Amino acid sequence: MNAKELRIGNLVTVADKEAIWEVYAVERFVRVIDLEGNKEFIPYRDLRPINLSHEWLERMGFQKLYMEDGDFFYELDLFGPDSKLTLIEGDKNGMVEVCLSFSENEVRFQYVHQVQNFYRAVTGKELKISVQKEVESCQ
Repeated sequence: MNAKELRIGNLVTVADKEAIWEVYAVERFVRVIDLEGNKEFIPYRDLRPINLSHEWLERMGFQKLYMEDGDFFYELDLFGPDSKLTLIEGDKNGMVEVCLSFSENEVRFQYVHQVQNFYRAVTGKELKISVQKEVESCQ
């Protein structure tokens, strides 16, 4: 995991642990807290990004919309109903990868923290994510 991408509020996993962790400080070690309130100092090398999945997109508030041909895409309101983040998903090497397409440029996301960071940069707000204590598969 690239430490330069981390910021407070990002969700990650930790090697050899099942839980989802939220970053609450980025220093020499990363300080993380799990859903039970347990805090730990974790070296960067032990952090793992959470792969995007359909489940994670829906937890982040994206709405799944179907097209006439049966294909689908995801949308999330940014500043209201007239300003949307549209993601088209694809399967690349067995992982869900989403692309934000605008004009002729594309931005690609593979991990939850990348979408969190993008949303924060564009809106100035934290992306609300529904995370339950029991997560089936986070990596």
